[in-house]
This record gives sequence, C-alpha cells and structure tokens, in this order.
Amino acid sequence: MSAVDTILRPIGRNIESLPDLRAAHWLPRVLLAAIIFHQGVLKLPLTMATAESLGIPFVLYGLAALGELAAGAALIAGGLIRTPIGDVLTRVGGLTVALITFSVLVVVYQVFTMTPDIIWLSNQLHLLLIVGGLYFAARGNAA
Repeated sequence: MSAVDTILRPIGRNIESLPDLRAAHWLPRVLLAAIIFHQGVLKLPLTMATAESLGIPFVLYGLAALGELAAGAALIAGGLIRTPIGDVLTRVGGLTVALITFSVLVVVYQVFTMTPDIIWLSNQLHLLLIVGGLYFAARGNAA
C-alpha cells in the first residue's frame, strides 16, 4: 500500500458516510430567485423617466422587469414541481436570469468598455447571478 493510499482511504470512507442533502438545491435556488425577483419589483411602477435615465427604451425596461419577476417565480415553481414541466421551468428561469443579467452588464454598465479587473471588482454580484442562472439552466431540477 502506497503512502497516498494510506492517506486517501480514510478520507474516502468519511466522504461516503456524509449525509446526502437532497434539498440543498433550495439554498442557491431561493437566493437567486429572491435577488432577481427583487430586481423586478424595484422597477415597479414602470416609468419612462427611469428607463430614459438608464439610456434604454421603455419597452426594453418593461420586458426586463417582467422577465425578472417571471424568472424568480419560475425558479421557485420549478423546484416545487418535480416533473418534466418543473425541470423546464427551472431551466428557463435560470437561462432568463443569466440573459437578463448579461444584458444589464452590456447595455447599462457597458461592460465591454471596461478592463477585466474593473469588470471583476465592480460586477461581482452580476457575475455570480450569471453563473447561478447558467447552473440552473444546465442542471434543471437535477441541481
């Protein structure tokens, strides 16, 4: 038996004895849904002045608000509905979170004019939302 086997064997036994927390998907799911849903609520009531202050058309601003509200609801509903329909809701909700957040970075924050270090330092929450959305889009209810 090698020294590596001697070290890794007890670790493997300990990992196998850890509980399987099947409901752990609710931790990132609820947080992601709450953040994106809250962003949609903050846009209400929809006003032309707010859209203009961000430099975007009112229709786009309204679609973003509706999409954020729907994405948050879809992530929660998808987790509650443990059927293929729930899986689709989770995936669509996650993809919507990622797309809207990426669009905000491009259109509102003009992320492509920033250097990589500024993107990282000033947009960590946005980047986390994108990755979280892509995770649920890729994994669905298998998350």
